[in-house]
Amino acid sequence: MQRRMLYLFKRIGHDPGQVPASNIVFLRSSREASLEGDVQELADQCWPLHREVIDTLRVRVIVCLNKKAAKWVRDQVSAYDPVDEFTERNNRRWESSTFQAATGLTVVDLTYPGIADWTNPATDPTHLVKRALRA
Repeated sequence: MQRRMLYLFKRIGHDPGQVPASNIVFLRSSREASLEGDVQELADQCWPLHREVIDTLRVRVIVCLNKKAAKWVRDQVSAYDPVDEFTERNNRRWESSTFQAATGLTVVDLTYPGIADWTNPATDPTHLVKRALRA
């Protein structure tokens, strides 16, 4: 598992082996652009399994690792109410945000850990995830 993801799990006090994790689309690729076919169609085909996992495990918080993925997941669960945000304290000022659905399901949209260094206090969004888990 990526070093920054392990950092996040340690900071929020969760064992990464006990947390369900997935990509939106169940195809292996290094970049979305390399996926053959229509990503939207592939995502739509994979969503029923995600929904089943969310419902069966009673997931309360979904963490997404980029705005495009988060927007797609938010649309699937109707999480449109903005409830929290974090803006990096650097020149980039990238934002991470939390949204909630009427059902109480929360979606956290984090900067991509392969690009943003979460181990730097100025760019560390883990407190956003902690607050979402406490809500």
